[in-house]
Amino acid sequence: MKMKNQIKQGMLVMVMGLLVNQVARAQEVDFGVKAGSVYTMPSYSNKSVSDKKSEFGAQVGIFARTTDRFFVQPELTLSFTSTTYNFEGKKHNPNFYQLHLPIQAGYKFYESEKMGIRASVGPQLNYQLNKAKATSTANYKSFSYDALANVGLDINRFGIDLRYNHGLNKISKELGAKNKSIALSVGYTF
Repeated sequence: MKMKNQIKQGMLVMVMGLLVNQVARAQEVDFGVKAGSVYTMPSYSNKSVSDKKSEFGAQVGIFARTTDRFFVQPELTLSFTSTTYNFEGKKHNPNFYQLHLPIQAGYKFYESEKMGIRASVGPQLNYQLNKAKATSTANYKSFSYDALANVGLDINRFGIDLRYNHGLNKISKELGAKNKSIALSVGYTF
């Protein structure tokens, strides 16, 4: 099982490297900043987890996007989220401070001088910056990875993005927990 996870992680890093290479080779790249809210809704396969509550958090970040109709968009974002649940008769309310590296490949469906509509998909690597307790005796993992789908609307230099992230690996073996979130952000391109 460990070898299978290492192969998945290696392939994910390779795909991300290829996408970053495409951005580096692109002739025109737009850079921007973004901020918004994140709604976390982790899934738990352990049936002992009860009274799960999803919560809102915040995110800020920077991004680069190639200007072609088929585009690549790497980002670096920081998010602050939390969740609440009961496990083994005890209430848990961990806070997560995470650094994210999503790399998206996308397509601009409509593009004019003042407006654009786009969609993208890709992998995302996550790194937990703080120690977050999953149970009384175990922490959440420091490293995880997700798949994401994003739709965006660009109006002049502003962009609105709606994104769904789905965890591909467990962030807590004890809880059987995986990342799931929806994010809404507003960005500005320089």
